[in-house]
Amino acid sequence: MRIALVMISNFGPGDGGRETWAYNFIPRLLECWPEAKLDVVGLRREGQPDNTALVEKLIGSRGSVTFVESRRKRFPVLSMLSAARGLLPASAPDLVISVGSAMEQLVTLLSLSLRQAKRILWLRTILTHERAHQLPKWMAGIVSKMEALLLRSAHLLIANGEDTAAYYRQRGLDVSVIPNGVDTSRWRASPPKLKRPLRVLFAGRTVAVKGFPEFLEVAQRMGGPEFEFHVVGDFAGKGVIGHGALPNEQLPSIVGEMDICVALTRQSAQGGGGGVSNALLEQMASGRVIVAWRNSIFTQVLDDSNAYLVPQGDVDAAAEALRSIASDPDEARRRARQAALDASRYSFDAHMAKFMKAAGSLMSLQP
Repeated sequence: MRIALVMISNFGPGDGGRETWAYNFIPRLLECWPEAKLDVVGLRREGQPDNTALVEKLIGSRGSVTFVESRRKRFPVLSMLSAARGLLPASAPDLVISVGSAMEQLVTLLSLSLRQAKRILWLRTILTHERAHQLPKWMAGIVSKMEALLLRSAHLLIANGEDTAAYYRQRGLDVSVIPNGVDTSRWRASPPKLKRPLRVLFAGRTVAVKGFPEFLEVAQRMGGPEFEFHVVGDFAGKGVIGHGALPNEQLPSIVGEMDICVALTRQSAQGGGGGVSNALLEQMASGRVIVAWRNSIFTQVLDDSNAYLVPQGDVDAAAEALRSIASDPDEARRRARQAALDASRYSFDAHMAKFMKAAGSLMSLQP
């Protein structure tokens, strides 16, 4: 069997959740189907590093890696769409796994080779929400209808969280849920010390939708002898210790040195659908104390037994949660232990088992 995996991404190991997922998923997929060949298709913008060798290392001799090159400064996805017709002309796959949104599905349908295959679309965002700020109001309804048509062309729709699935189910689409997975053994760490100063970590894109402005405000208020604030991401500024943007393979040692991790992605009509966060599962598996917004992105996994949940956007409440952790470290340790236990339910082995069952049924194959 030949499989194609399509993702509008440069597959940088530190680029984000999709890329972290892909570096875990690809070798396990080939292990589950030892006779399969895999062709990976991505997009590289001008000036980005060439990650071909990294992806080829995952595949070995069992497939190919193709990056569409884009010199466009705006909307580089258009380069992918214009190149789609000729993608993989000599190796028509049996199965296409598109990862992301309706845009990946459009690439698949425009390709003369890919559109002949069974098509799985793994939704990791709500496209019309994510791009809402870029669309005039008159166009939003049109794009939404086009998105629904594209999604209906998939033979199997998978969402990585109940929040994303619920949105599309309301629109009459049949969506299965396979939450993200975590390699729990890789993230296992010693319990947090919770000695002053308590180390608080923000890891991710340093943008508003991820709650970074609120994190900075808390850091400015509370940095000092009681708390020390760290950032893994593209940021250098006063009041925090910056570690830069790091590949995922370097994160376990950093996370394992922290006491508290924050999960502050905002839920909104422009949020794109959160799914179950890779970073959150990793931090839970490492046994860190979690402070998160109380929204549906995080309450899929978190509650008051395994985290400190505060109203979305409430900086005062987030600061008070940190004070509670400092004043009662035994309770904080208890919640951190529960978080690690709960993360075990999201192992990557369980993730793969669910996928292989769904894909095997679609292909009438037994993995």
